[in-house]
Amino acid sequence: MNQAKNKGPQSKNLMSCVRFDDDEYFHISHDKESTGLSIPSLLKKSYFGGGKRALLMNVTVAKSLVTQLKRIGNNINQIARHVNSGGNADVSNEVLECRKSINKIEDFMRTCYGNC
Repeated sequence: MNQAKNKGPQSKNLMSCVRFDDDEYFHISHDKESTGLSIPSLLKKSYFGGGKRALLMNVTVAKSLVTQLKRIGNNINQIARHVNSGGNADVSNEVLECRKSINKIEDFMRTCYGNC
């Protein structure tokens, strides 16, 4: 049998330590004084009090999105470098490729999250 079950439904034997910078500590101390709650209670209420939060995207999706955005950024940098160096060649194809990449990201986001 699981030992945690033997200790009762609300066994609280786990602990964590949090470090604050001066500004963070000032704000949480102010909230502590104004609410009358302890700092641990404020942190628990903040994290657990609002119900379960849904993540907008998982890590795999975020990495894929960042990779596509980096590719677009690289393409735009290459176009800007060419134009700034006095190049007068037509860059419309490169701009079109960037636009297609952005459209793919927009389509992906709509598929996952609907129209915003």
